[in-house]
Amino acid sequence: MKLSKNMAKTAAITIALLMAFVMLIATPIEPVEAQGLRQEGKPLPPDQVPAGVFRVKTIAYLSFRPNPVGLNQIFLVNMWITPALHRSRRLTNYTVTIQKPDGDTKVIKMKSYYADATAWFEYIADQEGTWKIKFEFPGNYFPKGNVSGGFMEPSIVTIGECYYEPSSTGWQNLWLRRIMWRFLGRLRLCQQTTGQDLCMWNIENGSLLWEIGLGRVPQRLMRSGTLGILTQIRTGTPDMTLRPMFKDQTPHI
Repeated sequence: MKLSKNMAKTAAITIALLMAFVMLIATPIEPVEAQGLRQEGKPLPPDQVPAGVFRVKTIAYLSFRPNPVGLNQIFLVNMWITPALHRSRRLTNYTVTIQKPDGDTKVIKMKSYYADATAWFEYIADQEGTWKIKFEFPGNYFPKGNVSGGFMEPSIVTIGECYYEPSSTGWQNLWLRRIMWRFLGRLRLCQQTTGQDLCMWNIENGSLLWEIGLGRVPQRLMRSGTLGILTQIRTGTPDMTLRPMFKDQTPHI
């Protein structure tokens, strides 16, 4: 009888432990990153940085493509600074200024991605002429704090305060303009299909005018002087090329 009571007690304890284990497994554990252990830099002028804070010199970079760009075509703008940051920190107040050919100015502010300090956006080129673009980073201050650890680090690490110093790129040009190609000789617009050229039309001794990057054949054809020779030029459509009928000619614009 005593043995039976002991077995019943052991079974009850075992069942209780199993139930507790199952409940522990079923309870979702919130990741450390989801608990907000990240930091965003605070925009701060250099003369307001607390004394003794470690300063990081930065270099700003700006890139955009395509350049030249076609009218009403989207161009991609990329910006970043070096050096990069800890994986749980990112920079704020990236400022890109776009000046259109008519003088109209647009200012775009955004945050970087965590760790690599990059950012990007797309914009529509809606005016013909020369655009000007520049990127400015105003400087960011990070206080000392606990953040999610990175590769080969504990799940939570303490990183010290620092200040990423300001940097900028200056103005860079983006071109949007119509291009005139003049040629000497006979030229064909051809499309390659299964290794053969399907030629749509031929022209002789003239000029072609079209907008760069629009992905279509030249808009109009004009007769004009002969200022040079083209061997091959792209029209913007991936499988369309303008080709001369004689391969021994050299390009000239």
